[in-house]
Amino acid sequence: MGVGVLGIRRGYFTPGGLAASAAVRNIRPGRRDGFWESYKSEIAAYRLDRLLELDMVPPTVERRYNRESVSVQLWADPPFFDRIQALDRDTLRREIGEFVEGTAIGALLLRRDDIVGAFERLAEEKGADQVFQP
Repeated sequence: MGVGVLGIRRGYFTPGGLAASAAVRNIRPGRRDGFWESYKSEIAAYRLDRLLELDMVPPTVERRYNRESVSVQLWADPPFFDRIQALDRDTLRREIGEFVEGTAIGALLLRRDDIVGAFERLAEEKGADQVFQP
């Protein structure tokens, strides 16, 4: 697990899953350079994003790591992004059709389009290398 600024680590999932890795943050609550910082802020940002239906913050949850509470945020790496883009109606019908009802697949594809659009806009604004880190 590599370490970045503010105690950010990159954790890796078992190969072949839906996601390859996640950002693991153990930022202890406190002020830094006049700003409040905390791993809990990452979780709050994700929940606020969901409430406002912005779809701009990757899924973020609280977990225990090395006996400490941390935030774990899905890392939007290029293979994951490519898999999201590649989702299509036929694949979804085949894989989850028997488990969902009515317009759920269409709604999922609309949500996928929103997520892809948000990442593409962010990559255009910040640069792809800042958004999609290998």
